[in-house]
Amino acid sequence: MAPINLQLASAAVYRLLYANDCDIQSVICSFVLLNYLDWGKLYFTSAQMSDLLRQNSGFQIPQAVVQEALLSKGRNYFTYDKKIKTFCKSVDCPDSVIAELRELIDSTKMQNEMLVKKIAMFIAVRTNQSIEEEKYEEIS
Repeated sequence: MAPINLQLASAAVYRLLYANDCDIQSVICSFVLLNYLDWGKLYFTSAQMSDLLRQNSGFQIPQAVVQEALLSKGRNYFTYDKKIKTFCKSVDCPDSVIAELRELIDSTKMQNEMLVKKIAMFIAVRTNQSIEEEKYEEIS
């Protein structure tokens, strides 16, 4: 399971993408693209990506939903080989899309980390106790 901070960041990015008039399949494709680039494999199946999304982002998306999203909305990012039922990154995938998604994820992670630190400081002030490093790690 993904760390809670990553799950919060993923959920926040999901909400931002969805709020920006992206439909659910486009949002899934965005997360697939980021996970694919971080994973470093040339080809992947929808089942492998479903597992990767669960591990890295905390999303439990069925393999069939991932496949349908990639086939319908992911054509700008991925090509599909019907014979071996695998996807690979399209040469037409613009680098600006990738950079924008990475920036969104990174800024959201930083915001979540700052929020956790503020909550830890609030708890320390309210209880008149300093939070030990291991407790802080447990919170975050």
